Amino acid sequence: MKREGNRVILESRACVWCDGTGQSAKQIVCFACKGTGNGIHGGRSGCRKCSGMGHVYSRTITETCTLCNGSGQVPENNCDSMPNEWWPDFQFCVYRQDREQTYNEYLLAHGCVYSCTDYGTAAESTDGAIIAKVRQEERFTQLIKVADSENRLCDHIGIFVTRDGYSVRAIFQPDGKDAIETIAHERGKDEGLRVGVSIARNGGNGTLGAIYK
Repeated sequence: MKREGNRVILESRACVWCDGTGQSAKQIVCFACKGTGNGIHGGRSGCRKCSGMGHVYSRTITETCTLCNGSGQVPENNCDSMPNEWWPDFQFCVYRQDREQTYNEYLLAHGCVYSCTDYGTAAESTDGAIIAKVRQEERFTQLIKVADSENRLCDHIGIFVTRDGYSVRAIFQPDGKDAIETIAHERGKDEGLRVGVSIARNGGNGTLGAIYK
């Protein structure tokens, strides 16, 4: 992928199935169980060599990779990681909020680049120190976490510092209003856990229910 102004242009990348060679390991019948999946003493799913699947993948016998059709290349998508060297180029801004972390920040980091519980370390640090720490961290960041549906990069990266940690979020407005409003609708840690468990016990999606009010 490459940048043209504030927009990311997706290109192609090496296929992960065949490491860009166009040839992947061939599936063959497990020689230990003869394809039955049974262990030495019988019993379904007992074969240790193939974990009960009845087949293994040969390292010496290959075939044309079915993912890239032998080309060794596949199209990039917004779930791929952006180049690491892009990360320090973002503008970073610290938002200090006198609150505890939300359930989302504490446990799930949904809608965040990432989140961290540091028990007050960031709250006691200067803005410059926090920005330097976040900027210098080498990480594989999925494009979808810092770009919109049209692959336009965010306006800046917001670091939301609370009493017990911080969350790093892509901000698509100069004033950070979009992220601030999102956080305002996220449940607190105790409430999120209580609501999530209740929804899950009744057959619903407790994870999503635990995040938003």
